[in-house]
Amino acid sequence: MSRLLALLFTPCLLGSLAAPTEIQAAAPPRAEVKTGLRVVATIFYGPAMPLSKGIELPAGRLAVRVFPEKGDKAVAEFKTDDKGVFVVTLPVGKYRVESVAFEENGPLRRQKESAKVEVKESAVSEVKLKFTYRTR
Repeated sequence: MSRLLALLFTPCLLGSLAAPTEIQAAAPPRAEVKTGLRVVATIFYGPAMPLSKGIELPAGRLAVRVFPEKGDKAVAEFKTDDKGVFVVTLPVGKYRVESVAFEENGPLRRQKESAKVEVKESAVSEVKLKFTYRTR
């Protein structure tokens, strides 16, 4: 009987340990990028039931484009890693970061997020892009 209970509860326990509720991205690699931009992208899936909490996960392999503040030609295009993070070297200046996320399950929904950022000398500026999907 105890073996049966262990088999039933082990997947639940492992599932709760594997599902992060807060994304903690590692610090930018300062040795490689001295002046540039760090993008952290996450997707928040809203709760399916009124009293339950949603879950925030990294937006891995998300295409991101960086534009000058006043311009429409991208100066950088990249995809985030599996943790939703990317670091790119950029010259000092003001930029606009844009990305579009597509919901994988259910009806196709897309959401565009953008943010403005200023890159300063000898610093890695950070931009957080957070996409939100409400489950039905």
